[in-house]
Amino acid sequence: MSGNGRYSSDRNQELPFNLQLRLASQRRLQLHCGVWGCGYPLYYDTFFHDLRDFCRGEVETARAAGLGVWSADASTSGFAWSNDLKNLPPIFPKLWRRIQKYIGSETFFDEDDPAANLVPYIKSRRDERVLTLGDSRLTGFDNLVETNGDQVKLLADPNEMVVISEK
Repeated sequence: MSGNGRYSSDRNQELPFNLQLRLASQRRLQLHCGVWGCGYPLYYDTFFHDLRDFCRGEVETARAAGLGVWSADASTSGFAWSNDLKNLPPIFPKLWRRIQKYIGSETFFDEDDPAANLVPYIKSRRDERVLTLGDSRLTGFDNLVETNGDQVKLLADPNEMVVISEK
């Protein structure tokens, strides 16, 4: 934020008023979700880094307090999955949606070994690029999902991921 209370880009250029309003709304929504733990963070590369950093701090505070989804989150700790979405614990929505679509794949999904082809399925869908902030690694989302038997987990913290927009 610049000295006059208006958001500006990395190059310190003033933004049009309508964009400032959109960013203020985004910030408020992300902040409320972060403070109360009522949702998972999902950052895109188009989200200003200073706002993302602020939101990341709020998410960490909510997680440390065990608020909302963070009280039972199994995204990075891992969870057993036996092909039923109803029994999944709270997990990062991007991973949940990939699992949901994977179940409908006649080519990849195997009811007898549900997690076996999850990672190849995610890779086949599209090359979804993600920047992991902790190690500044640019990789595919498929490289951040691990399966072992019926266990599934993310290898990166959702609060440390930035999804690269399709150009």
